Amino acid sequence: MFTITLMLAGAICVSALVLALRYPAGRLGGAVMNREAASGANGRGLSHRIWARVLAALAAVAVGAAGCSGSASSEPAGAATATATSASALPASVDEALAGLVASHWVPANAEYSRAQTIDLAGGSVEIDEPGAYRLIGTLADGQVKVEVEEKGLVQLVLDGADITSSQSSAIDIEAADEVVLILADGSQNSLTDAAAYAVPDEEPDAALFSKVDLSIAGSGALTVTGRQGDAVTSKDGLVLAGGEVVIEAADDAIKGRDYLQIVGGRLVAEAGGDGLKSTNADDAGTGYVLLAGGEVTVEAAADCVDAATDALVTSGSATLTCGDDAIHADGRLVVDGGSVEVAESYEGLEAPVLVVAGGVLDITASDDGLNAAASSESDDAAGDTDAASPSARPGRGFADGGGMGVQEGVALAITGGEVRIKAGSDGIDANGPGTISGGTVEVYAAAYGADGPFDIAEGGPAISGGTVTAYAAGGGGCAMVSPDQASAQGWIAAVLPQAATGTLELIDNAGGAVASLTAAETVCAVVYSSPDVVLGEVYTLRIGDLTAEVTAGQAMAGAAGNGAGRGPGGRGQGGNDQRQPRQQPTRPTNPQTGTPGDAPAITAQ
Repeated sequence: MFTITLMLAGAICVSALVLALRYPAGRLGGAVMNREAASGANGRGLSHRIWARVLAALAAVAVGAAGCSGSASSEPAGAATATATSASALPASVDEALAGLVASHWVPANAEYSRAQTIDLAGGSVEIDEPGAYRLIGTLADGQVKVEVEEKGLVQLVLDGADITSSQSSAIDIEAADEVVLILADGSQNSLTDAAAYAVPDEEPDAALFSKVDLSIAGSGALTVTGRQGDAVTSKDGLVLAGGEVVIEAADDAIKGRDYLQIVGGRLVAEAGGDGLKSTNADDAGTGYVLLAGGEVTVEAAADCVDAATDALVTSGSATLTCGDDAIHADGRLVVDGGSVEVAESYEGLEAPVLVVAGGVLDITASDDGLNAAASSESDDAAGDTDAASPSARPGRGFADGGGMGVQEGVALAITGGEVRIKAGSDGIDANGPGTISGGTVEVYAAAYGADGPFDIAEGGPAISGGTVTAYAAGGGGCAMVSPDQASAQGWIAAVLPQAATGTLELIDNAGGAVASLTAAETVCAVVYSSPDVVLGEVYTLRIGDLTAEVTAGQAMAGAAGNGAGRGPGGRGQGGNDQRQPRQQPTRPTNPQTGTPGDAPAITAQ
């Protein structure tokens, strides 16, 4: 038990420390911030405001488990390894973790380009070879704007009614520069469209807006990017969206930063044949992450809506995601600490080896699992990522399903705050490691047959020590579901209904007082409820319509699957075959009429 607790603490400490970012906000005038200034003590700006909440929330979880201590890690800070969660692998301090993360961008609050050189694109293709500000206007029906600047200095590209289309390659190709800011001029409408088939295929550039250097997009104008050949927007370094109205349509990935992708402002609407938002560098320290820290994001993707090679973090802003695969996928840590995320459609909602919900609002609809904490198998890692548009053709993403796999090293799930609502076709909350709920409001609707249910934790149900948790098993008869961990510090009740029902469920104490009034919006056949008002060992009456029953807080329901009884390996990456296979639905068990000694009774008509 101590080993599991320490593993959870270590995983969450790494999540808090390694993910911290430096994000100084500069301006385009004479006070532009440079990399040297950004790496100093005064250059942390936005990161400290964002991370004050995140570090506090995660530290509370970690200290409660086993404390955050240890020596510096010899592995890259962003590496998504299942074994990097022991105390000896932790950074010694937040400052040490921050030292390797010096992502700095010039992001203007207001576009100041009155002295910019104006270039009318009607004159043909353009090549920029000196630092400076360039205002692009007019239409380039078939050509390219190329940036190749060897000198140090910022390049500002101000799009002010620019319409660029290429029949051979990228619309904008940034090959070399110190850094580039793409400014969308106030009130302007701009568009970039690449070739449907590149003259030099399978080589860079390979996106409608392509950059080999750090790229920021800012301003208050509008930009439409169409990636007809593959990706729409790609940076081989870091990529920041700080402003503007950006609409993207991509044959493959919508917007991708190799080292990192930060969405800190503006409005983004993306439709992708592959992934929506993506970062791919899992090899270098402090890279491969996706940060949602502001703005409004709407993504419709055939694969993952958000795909991070290392870590994914949501701290503010709003996101609406419609996804063929995962809504948010991270190969390292996934932390939600603020903002709102609505998952309208997904295979799995949120998936990562270490998954923490510390704040914000999550509303998840998934055909498989809602929250899934799991690590990929060795065969999946060896297979690699084909980056194909179809999720079923993408090996290397083989995260195993939850509880039936037993405990995986380095895997943990914790809900410490926020509002979470899940509607899942399989498991609501699924983890191959310890799963805890210590705060927030959690409501789960999930499948009700075989090993599927609201909870599928490696060693049974979740350990609940705080918050308000309501879990419903949806469906007809035979609704055995896993109850919370018997060691849970907070009281809980569990009951199976003899028939499916919907409507208001009332929990009443022995004195006749109302403890809770629950509304089952879906047809349900079993319920688990936990809150600070439920006292372990006390007897309560649960009423739904004309059906009532006495239930004892802390007793597992009749016929419950219990204690990690679950399916074998499934989902992504089964054995050597990384093709996603349709889940075989188990036969529904018969409805239990009586329970074993100690089981909570099924509700009976009165």
